[in-house]
Amino acid sequence: MSTLEKEKEEAEARMQPTSKKAEKSTGGGGSRSKNWSENDLQLLTKAVKVFLAGTNSRWEVIANNMNFRSTSGVKRTAKDVIGKAKSLQKLDPWQKRRHKQKGF
Repeated sequence: MSTLEKEKEEAEARMQPTSKKAEKSTGGGGSRSKNWSENDLQLLTKAVKVFLAGTNSRWEVIANNMNFRSTSGVKRTAKDVIGKAKSLQKLDPWQKRRHKQKGF
C-alpha cells in the first residue's frame, strides 16, 4: 500500500466520526467561511485530487482533512468546501493553472 493510500485511509478513518460536529460548530456558512487563504486553496486542490468521486462522504472527508491540516484556524464544512470547489471550477483557465501550480 502506497503512502498516499495510507494517508487517505487514515484521514477517512480519523475524520468520519467528527464530520457532524464540525458542521455544527461552524454554524453553516457564516462570514468566516468566505475567508480562504492561499494555503486553504492549496489544501482544497490537493484534497479534491486525493479523494476522488466515489469516496464515501467525499465532501465531509475533504472538509475534515482540510480542518486537520489547515493553519488558518477556520473550520470548513462540507457545504463550504463544495461551494468553493464549484467557484474554482468557474475560474478562467489562467487562474485555474495558477491554483494547480501552487497546489503541487
